[in-house]
Amino acid sequence: MEPTSCEETQQQTDLITTGTTARSTTPCAVTPPCPIQHGHLQTPAELRSYTHNTDIPAQLIPVLGQEFNSYDDAFNFFNDYAKHVGFGIRKGQKNKKKRYLYCVHSGKYTSSVHDADRQRNKVTKRTDCKTMMLLKERDDGTCVVKDIVIEHNHRLLDSPSTLVFLHSHKTIDPTVKEYIKDLHKTNVKHVNIMSLLSWLSGGRDKLPFTDKD
Repeated sequence: MEPTSCEETQQQTDLITTGTTARSTTPCAVTPPCPIQHGHLQTPAELRSYTHNTDIPAQLIPVLGQEFNSYDDAFNFFNDYAKHVGFGIRKGQKNKKKRYLYCVHSGKYTSSVHDADRQRNKVTKRTDCKTMMLLKERDDGTCVVKDIVIEHNHRLLDSPSTLVFLHSHKTIDPTVKEYIKDLHKTNVKHVNIMSLLSWLSGGRDKLPFTDKD
């Protein structure tokens, strides 16, 4: 039988002798812990930072001092960069001549419902990510990048089929929009419209939008 305790770092062994049972003690063998290889060490996710791969074209990476003809041009540029890297962006509040573009995971979630009144737990995508681009808007409408942070505190998406569901990357072809409007005018149910579009696209996962869109 294996020993059940090593509190005194000793092992009790039953010795069967003629008509008697004697007990003797021997030192308990302690197996040293297996060393952790350096390659197996991992930094906890919340302490890691994520950014674009080194093979991304340099012209897609935003830099300080970069100029744009308009705020919309700046948004489209940063959004295109985000799509290549694997995250979505959102617009921040305008502060005088300053305009902010944030990662969709920026900020912290603050519930308006008291914990005692909560019916179900809400999953939030906010991780207080610091990725952002600060733009200074000039009087003529042009913009210049005054600050840029491109390190994320969350994993980046690497699947194009997943990226299309992020709000800033959702695109609906104008022809498809008109087709949907025509179907609604003829009182076709929403669920039937989605089924038809899914069939035409080769599957629900091929649609660049969801039922709510």
